Amino acid sequence: MTFAARVSTETTSGKGAYLKSGSYYSIAFGSTSTVIWAINASTPATVFITAENYETYTWLTGQGPAAGYSIKYTPLPGSDTLNGASDATGVWLSLSSGRSWSLSVNVGQMPKSASGVIQISDSADNSVILATATVYLDAEALS
Repeated sequence: MTFAARVSTETTSGKGAYLKSGSYYSIAFGSTSTVIWAINASTPATVFITAENYETYTWLTGQGPAAGYSIKYTPLPGSDTLNGASDATGVWLSLSSGRSWSLSVNVGQMPKSASGVIQISDSADNSVILATATVYLDAEALS
């Protein structure tokens, strides 16, 4: 199930972005379970959520290349630590290249849940928030 987040905000620079809040899960039987929230910097720039409920949508709604935007993932209190090839959390990162945050568990491990707030801003001024969403990532691996 996904819920619409704040819709794009157009600024005087013509930049705009869109993000969807949602819950994403992965359940694997006999193997590692991984859920990934990723965003690419190609045109059109797209968000990919790789999990049992795979989803894709375009986040870039305004003008200019993806490099003109920044993204930040901030974990919510009590959230499990992200792992794998996850990008840094709590800091602004340029979207000149793709970014992703993942959560994995192996068979025999307890299920993990990570939640956080993702924001996209104008990289010229990170105080200009163009879109915000809360995402919930859950991974479970059963034998």
